[in-house]
Amino acid sequence: MPRSSRPRVQLSEEEKKARRREQKKMSMRRARAKLGAVALEERRRKDRERYHQKKQDGLIRTITDFTPRQQRQMRKMWRKKSRLKREKEKIRKRTEEMLNENTPPSSPCSASSRVALDAHSSPSSVPSPTLSHRTASASTVSGLRLPLSPLMCTPSPNRLDNATPKPFTPRKRFFFRE
Repeated sequence: MPRSSRPRVQLSEEEKKARRREQKKMSMRRARAKLGAVALEERRRKDRERYHQKKQDGLIRTITDFTPRQQRQMRKMWRKKSRLKREKEKIRKRTEEMLNENTPPSSPCSASSRVALDAHSSPSSVPSPTLSHRTASASTVSGLRLPLSPLMCTPSPNRLDNATPKPFTPRKRFFFRE
């Protein structure tokens, strides 16, 4: 299909400039990723020089330059951010481990050979039921309620035994007509 048949959106000059700026940033980022060892070292040296120059000009302030109240606020923010980062890393690591455990082997093998492998494994390699007390409802991460994957934790057996199915009741919907 010829390009002229495609509907073209007319962009204003500001939008064109913004798009060009964004493309230039992306090309610079790609070029930076492809740098060799010598060029990378040169880039880091220039970045260090730029940082020290900014620090001398007073554009970058260290924590000792702040008042005690500001220092407490900054440290509180740092603690919060580092806690969030550790929680995210823990969740990512737990998810990777779970996926590795629950992913079937790449080569097809019979179930009997898997049972034989499990029987000969050491007791230390057997996963302990540490997550059995957790429910698969939701997890609170930094005040957000995020749904957990059913594979991430196993519900306790007594919770499943006591569950009784509720009868289906359709929702009542009201339509107002004018």
